[in-house]
Amino acid sequence: MTRTYHQHASGEFSVDVIAGMKHYGLNDKRGQFRYQVDIDYTFGALDSNNFLLDNTDFQRYFQTLPPVSVSCERLAEMSADHFLSDLADRAENVKRVSVRIYPFGDVYVESEITLEAISDVSHDWTVAHAGELFNELSREHNGFAKGARV
Repeated sequence: MTRTYHQHASGEFSVDVIAGMKHYGLNDKRGQFRYQVDIDYTFGALDSNNFLLDNTDFQRYFQTLPPVSVSCERLAEMSADHFLSDLADRAENVKRVSVRIYPFGDVYVESEITLEAISDVSHDWTVAHAGELFNELSREHNGFAKGARV
């Protein structure tokens, strides 16, 4: 017998987009978007309190995004990296992380990290990669929200 876990979260978030920058959404103002996160785990993924990721972290992450200047594709990628890095040493127990961003209607883009990609990834790499993506965002927009996660 094999036991696995599946964690799912979905919701809505509002975010400001930076006018004139390449970004997702229909216009250069505050927009309402949807997200969907799915994470598949192996049996050893529970923390010392017998939890996966805190279910409230997903909504909090998207609700606290700073103004964005990136595409839905990049935001989905950065979000998947963020949730994987939040697992720290337990990331080795992840089979798949999928993040969908819906800029309008039923249109979405999805970024997925699979077991093949995760098997060679250490916690240090995921944190460093998330930092590289943040630095890329900062370069794209001088004065980007200092200390923000994305």
